[in-house]
Amino acid sequence: GWPKPALQYWMGREAAKAALHDPTLDESEVMAKVRAISGDKAKIGSTVHAMTEAIDNTAEQIDIKTVAPIYSGYIKAFLDFKGQFKPKILHNEATVYNATFKYAGTCDRILQIGDKTVLLDIKTSKAYYPDMALQLSAYRNSEFFYDKDTKVSTPMIKIDELAILLLAEDGTFSYHQAPDKFKLFLYAFEIYKYLNPEKMELLKSNE
Repeated sequence: GWPKPALQYWMGREAAKAALHDPTLDESEVMAKVRAISGDKAKIGSTVHAMTEAIDNTAEQIDIKTVAPIYSGYIKAFLDFKGQFKPKILHNEATVYNATFKYAGTCDRILQIGDKTVLLDIKTSKAYYPDMALQLSAYRNSEFFYDKDTKVSTPMIKIDELAILLLAEDGTFSYHQAPDKFKLFLYAFEIYKYLNPEKMELLKSNE
């Protein structure tokens, strides 16, 4: 992703807190503590993501009181989103790919919300960032949808809207419509391939 000012501020703040807590730490030790905190945040995000997937895979009601406190705010936010938007789940963790431009990925949800088919990405980020639209644009402009159950590929589903769902620790959520920036994604993808030729060679060897 592109540099995020909020992320840079957060890292600086955490580094300052670590240094103030223990002034004997040198620079490398301070940054090691920041990386550990960042890793914990990533683990929370991946766990919340897995929990929302499980919720959408079952019709059972979730008692928020049974959810561990570290995750309960995020899950409350997700359940509130479902209660307010009343989405119909068309696909959960859908695999899509583009054979022409040679990329593939797994989108969080394809939903029916009202009369629109929505491609939704679920995040536990603090804020919405414009570059989040790039990944969604790539998914929307995929050529094929791969059904994990039947193992059959079919033409990509027509998507009416791209959206980011931000789940917050305090139990609130925000829903952001995202623009289709497919051309910008392709430019970024070309840069990525240029900077990571070894990964592209590995991909070719697996074809």
